[in-house]
Amino acid sequence: MKKIISIVYLIILSVTSVFALQSNPDGLKLSINYYDKHIYYPESDIKIKITVSNESPSAFTFDAAEIYSYNFLLTVKTLKNQPLDPSPEYIIKHNSNKPVFYRQITLLPGEEYSFTALLSDYSVIKDPGIYIVQGLFYPDFKIKDPNNTLYSNILTLPVRPGESSPNLKERIDSQTGEILKRTALPPDRVVSYVITARQKNDWNRFFLYLDLESLMTQEPRLEAKYRNSNEGERLQLLDKYKESLRNQVVDNDILLVPDSFEILNTTYTPLRGKVCVRELFNYRTYSEIKEYTYFLHRKEGFWTIYNYEIRNIGTE
Repeated sequence: MKKIISIVYLIILSVTSVFALQSNPDGLKLSINYYDKHIYYPESDIKIKITVSNESPSAFTFDAAEIYSYNFLLTVKTLKNQPLDPSPEYIIKHNSNKPVFYRQITLLPGEEYSFTALLSDYSVIKDPGIYIVQGLFYPDFKIKDPNNTLYSNILTLPVRPGESSPNLKERIDSQTGEILKRTALPPDRVVSYVITARQKNDWNRFFLYLDLESLMTQEPRLEAKYRNSNEGERLQLLDKYKESLRNQVVDNDILLVPDSFEILNTTYTPLRGKVCVRELFNYRTYSEIKEYTYFLHRKEGFWTIYNYEIRNIGTE
């Protein structure tokens, strides 16, 4: 196994070294990152956040097409440097005779322009494997001059095999039958949503607003293992941790099901939040009261729980 991992690492290194030779105009930077990163399958919606930054001392102006893919291209290649086929959506948009509408955008020094794109709008991923993703930005989309093209950092994209049905099942809302999606709930409503989901034994909803990576790495042993793992191994660790939560063999405190709860207070800044909750647990001959403090952070516009503390209040 170590030999295989080494070979894959060397292949990635050789592919990325090709990209490293590409240069950008002075002061302009194109970066791409995963938006709401999770485990990916061939049929997954893979969202990429694309950002153009002006780090120069001068203003930068470009023509922004109404259709993002005229200015921005996301390339997907195998470890053998073979590009994937363009998606039907991309082909249709770029073989149309319709006029392309655009507007001028000026970025002052220190300003950014960003948006989120679906990788499937550019390329078709049919098979599992490890892929290399890179972004290109054409300031003048009408000419697409190679000498005036910005190249982004690269992302390594592990796509897991099959399991389309189990993966889809985990994303289905058992109450509505629709695919679950995060919404921009405030911290107190996130905590209430998670506790209520646990009360109903609704695992899909329960996991929706948990930062599993942060929760898992609170344990030193798992944190060290996660830190020393490659991308594919990390995804497997997260998958295993999620299954352990479902089977209730780890993190028992967050899995306790209260008979009732009350939000005591909520405090938060733009990026960090804290919610204190009084939770009541009824047993045969007595009731136990615990005070949970949930810690949340805001990433990509969504609040998620990344840690918690418990204080035993007493019994009644």
